[in-house]
Amino acid sequence: MGSGTHRARLVELTREGNGIVGWDLAGSEVVHGVNCAADASETVRAPWWRDA
Repeated sequence: MGSGTHRARLVELTREGNGIVGWDLAGSEVVHGVNCAADASETVRAPWWRDA
């Protein structure tokens, strides 16, 4: 289990409370980030389920 502040590229799977659960592309693992902030310039697209 890790902690700290660092950047990670991930695929967002769901949001829980003030964090997100996603797939870490570099680490090939599921991660849970708390108090995460997205960089709009690095967002590929919004998840399809937000429009559902």
